[in-house]
Amino acid sequence: MADQFSTPPQPAVSPTAARPEAPWRPPAGNTGDPQYWRAVDAAYGELVREERARDPYPWLLLQTVATGVLRRSLYPVLGMRPGARVLDAGTGFGPVAVELAGAFGCRVVGVDSDGAQLKLASTATDNLRAASWLRPRDASDAATVSLATGSVGSLPFGDGVFDAVVARFLLQHLEDPLGAVTEMARVTRPGGLICVIDVDDGLCLSYPQPPEPLRLLEEAYQKAQRDRGGDRTIGRKVAGMLDAAGVAVVHVLVVPQAGYGQRRATDEGQKLLHSRLSAVAGELAERGLLDEATAAEGLHVLATQDMPAATIVDMHLAVIGRRR
Repeated sequence: MADQFSTPPQPAVSPTAARPEAPWRPPAGNTGDPQYWRAVDAAYGELVREERARDPYPWLLLQTVATGVLRRSLYPVLGMRPGARVLDAGTGFGPVAVELAGAFGCRVVGVDSDGAQLKLASTATDNLRAASWLRPRDASDAATVSLATGSVGSLPFGDGVFDAVVARFLLQHLEDPLGAVTEMARVTRPGGLICVIDVDDGLCLSYPQPPEPLRLLEEAYQKAQRDRGGDRTIGRKVAGMLDAAGVAVVHVLVVPQAGYGQRRATDEGQKLLHSRLSAVAGELAERGLLDEATAAEGLHVLATQDMPAATIVDMHLAVIGRRR
């Protein structure tokens, strides 16, 4: 496995994660039941508790936990099989990698350029091996995860070595998303599956609008991402990119989340938004995208005020194809 995927050397397997003698079997239950994922939720919940002791705003990790239901809703469409070789491109903290491995018996490699996130992903995979959700690193048949540092624009793997590649919320951050999609296609075998999920702010709405300071803060956040070379409307462009990279598009799916109601300052969603915007408020002021007073007022609104009842629609696009 390590030679085939050119992954870096891994530390020795701990006694608590000794290789099982029996063949891999999926956990009992239905993947649509939240209880099915309790081992994964427990592992990431522990990471959140540990990180909160060091960082008051671990918003990316909180977002990983908060988006579990949406993330898992797509898995049945992918048709993953035990033993399938899967690349999780831009794995981050590794949730897609551990879920595809443990629930479907895939052999997953997670790649990311962020060493800090990979370190936490490694902690999560170690804990899930100890909980028998994943197989040990040296298992060769199913339900394994290995992690590697690398750029999605220049993947450290040979041509056609993966049966499937998944990339979730990655392209929106890249200056050259087409180059990354081309690399994903290169490392996928002919007929192999490629699934790209990403945002498209043009499909999202909120009515009525949030208070003015908060609206300005959110707009400045989105502009900062565009200025870094990102694209908050990348979702509508993914199918064309896959087609240009030699991938036959099979499905373009809308993954919706919608509701109506009052958002309270104590709600987890509002806390997550506060964490995310707090982490970049200083950068927004430095870039001249928003004055410090308005940023501070917007954060104060989030932390202390209940929002008026509103209709909120938040949609992502998932594009699934097969390499020609």
